[in-house]
Formats: sequence, C-alpha cells, structure tokens
Amino acid sequence: MGHRVLGTGSPLPDHMLRMERRCPSSDARVEALAAFVDAGFDAVYVNQIGKDQQGFFDFYRTKVLPALRD
Repeated sequence: MGHRVLGTGSPLPDHMLRMERRCPSSDARVEALAAFVDAGFDAVYVNQIGKDQQGFFDFYRTKVLPALRD
C-alpha cells in the first residue's frame, strides 16, 4: 500500500486526525497506532519532540512495540 495523506476521506475517526499524539500512557499510544494499522497503513512514523530522546526510544522499545506485536 502506498503513502496516504491524512485529511478528507481518511478512514480514521475525526478525533484521531486532530490528536497530536501526546498520549500519556503506553496503552493510549498502542491504541492510537493500532488505529492506523487497522485503517490499512503499512508504515507509521513517530518522533519525539523534546530533549529526552533516549527516554522516548526506551519507552517504545519496552512498552509500546511489544504491545503492538501481541
């Protein structure tokens, strides 16, 4: 599947299109990412805005990615 641009006609609910993805918990992040997978996306990019880059990678490595694999 090719790249998609979020906007008009997106299969995602409106609240997902507006969400800035500042999810406080791993469960909320997993749910947000799963919505993209369920909508047919084959790639989703996430990034950390802030100084704690290592904390971001550690959090995704230990909490988010294992939950997505289940």
